[in-house]
Amino acid sequence: MRIAVFSDVHGNYELLDKTLNGISAMNADEVICLGDILGKGPESLRAMRRIISEGITTVQGNWEMYYNRGYEKFKYEINQDDFYREFTSQLTPEEDKWIRNLPWEHVVEVDNRRILFMHFPLEDLDRNYPFYFLKRLRDGSIQAVFDEMDYDMMVFGHAHISSAMGKVVLIPSTLSEQYEFLIIDVQDGEIEYSRHIVR
Repeated sequence: MRIAVFSDVHGNYELLDKTLNGISAMNADEVICLGDILGKGPESLRAMRRIISEGITTVQGNWEMYYNRGYEKFKYEINQDDFYREFTSQLTPEEDKWIRNLPWEHVVEVDNRRILFMHFPLEDLDRNYPFYFLKRLRDGSIQAVFDEMDYDMMVFGHAHISSAMGKVVLIPSTLSEQYEFLIIDVQDGEIEYSRHIVR
């Protein structure tokens, strides 16, 4: 099985288009987006509509979570309220439903291997901001969380970096110095992955 993964488009339709064109040449069995389609870049709605139209498996990022839980409760981003007011005014009821139904995670099970795809690990769904804060990644204490998660591979976005820590792989954002998507191949119980730079 071959899986293509990307994350944190943040409204950059040009890089999304290049990413999906690159993925189309890789003959993936499934394409997965790890969330944060929205915000920061100029074409969030267009990017989201492309992802919906192509039937890409998508999990909820923090920018989709802000929308779902009421963006007024969150003041983490500059011009966040202005963005959501404009974005919301252009949504169809079907698009609103699509965002609200995004799952937190997607698990692929193949050849007795389990791969987790998630924007970032969740600390507490009852908390207003449910994700672990990125300071846990920077100070290394997130490793204990990763160690408790029972998967053969875990793929996350959110941190806007390209990195690997044992079974954990992080994918950068379109705001990073270099954007890339991941190709994961699972065959005969072996998992291999490669990074592909988007230019």
